[in-house]
Amino acid sequence: MGWTAALVALSTLLLLSGSALILWIERHLDFGAPIPVSPPDPDGPLISILIPARNESRNIRRCIECVRAQTYSRWEMIVIDDHSTDDTPGIVSTFTAQDPRIRLLRSRPLPAGWVGKSHALAQGAEVAQGDWLCLLDADTFAAPDLLASTHHEARIRGADLLSILTNQELNSFWERIISPVAFSGLAFVYDLKRINDPRVPDAMAIGQFILIRRSVYDETGGHHALSDSILEDRAIAETVKRAGHTILLIDGRALASVRMHTSLKEIWESWVKTIYPGLRGQPETVLCVAGAAIIGAVIFPAWWVAAWIGLALARNLPAALILLEASIFWAYFLRNRISDLASYKIPAPYALAAPLGIIYFSSMMLDSYRRVRSGRGLTWKGRTYLTK
Repeated sequence: MGWTAALVALSTLLLLSGSALILWIERHLDFGAPIPVSPPDPDGPLISILIPARNESRNIRRCIECVRAQTYSRWEMIVIDDHSTDDTPGIVSTFTAQDPRIRLLRSRPLPAGWVGKSHALAQGAEVAQGDWLCLLDADTFAAPDLLASTHHEARIRGADLLSILTNQELNSFWERIISPVAFSGLAFVYDLKRINDPRVPDAMAIGQFILIRRSVYDETGGHHALSDSILEDRAIAETVKRAGHTILLIDGRALASVRMHTSLKEIWESWVKTIYPGLRGQPETVLCVAGAAIIGAVIFPAWWVAAWIGLALARNLPAALILLEASIFWAYFLRNRISDLASYKIPAPYALAAPLGIIYFSSMMLDSYRRVRSGRGLTWKGRTYLTK
């Protein structure tokens, strides 16, 4: 085989393999039908909303105001202040003075072997009175129908734990470059169809919003059973499903939105502390996926540029064929990225920066690997957790 034929064969291989990967991700990112909006049940059970808050002065006011606007009225709110050094407790106190359903709980010192969020939620559960617990992150902003719709969905579908995919508010440059790539990367690890299938062990929940039956929470040990888990949301879903109960993870993007990060530093710290545990501490997987992603983010753009250069120099049929194949791939890739970005309300031109986002996310994967394997640990909100 001559060089020309080899280059055409390589180009065809890139087209087929790259397109197959995009198609695979598309299929795994099928979120299914969204939760329908349901009217509130006036005779529904009391729902205890537990909000762990550590230095959340930027978000906590909006979070609480959204809960107070719920159409479902039978709720109590317990905000657990996890040793904040900002004005989080002061902001919460303004609400406790206005609404008797809202309570501020000061966290006890963090014991050895505990992750801060799990410790805060465990304390909130100790004083909660509801038949259902709603675990809500302080950066999650509920639409008025969130509680009514999720409780109705859990009841009619017999779910003991229900979690939702939330809408992501991505406003800064780096959020728009990195976060969509990161969320697409979840398709490598989690398959919603398998998560919602009671016949298979796969389990996952999104910690931004989890609705769990109190009796099931207590039966499975609650957060005491997963005190050292950095990914406490996945851990609680696994525990509940392993005990024979029903879990659901469904599309709730119309019912809640989240502003996770506002800077590159926050994005980096958040994903670094998540990636290695999210891949279940498998170093080979982390290195292989990160390496392949970086290589792909370099090779595929280089392929298209080289195809143009090759056509300009050679001006023959094989060079034209290589350019055609590269252009077909990039048209498919950009269509996929533009469609994905539209779901986040991100302008289409950001799709052109996807290779940069892939490289950044892969770098975070490698940093997560480095921190764990070197014994430095994973850092989140000023605390460092050692994991294996």
